[in-house]
Amino acid sequence: MNKSDEIDQLSTALNAVQKVLEGAKASSDNPFFHSKYASLKDVWTACRKPLTDNGLSVTQGGVDDGYYETVLMHQSGQWISFTQRLYIDKVNMQGLGSAITYARRYGLMSVLGLSPLDDDGEASMQRGGGQKQQSQKPLPKGNWLERKKKGEI
Repeated sequence: MNKSDEIDQLSTALNAVQKVLEGAKASSDNPFFHSKYASLKDVWTACRKPLTDNGLSVTQGGVDDGYYETVLMHQSGQWISFTQRLYIDKVNMQGLGSAITYARRYGLMSVLGLSPLDDDGEASMQRGGGQKQQSQKPLPKGNWLERKKKGEI
């Protein structure tokens, strides 16, 4: 976590948000696990008004070497940020887009302390008849697209 020198006003505003924030509604379907999950849109729907009502905003973007950052900012200029590694199934634009969407959704939920519907880790158990989770790997460092074209990855 990185932060501005002072975060007292941001902390007070985040406390006010968390007093009214409800869990993100799980309205999207996961066809692989036959379950519902809270999409990025669901998460934003749950938090946008409480954030703006309390002078808070969020920005998210990529940083060097396959990391994605979520920054929570207060109108005073105070901020905190969290960085997370991107993991992808396929090294192509669709794989990257999927990884970014996951990073945005989980980064936003993490910085706000927001909870979606929780399956208590059931999806990772791979019980009989369940869909096996694909293994993911970290996004390669450097210009991964050029390295892929050269056959290095």
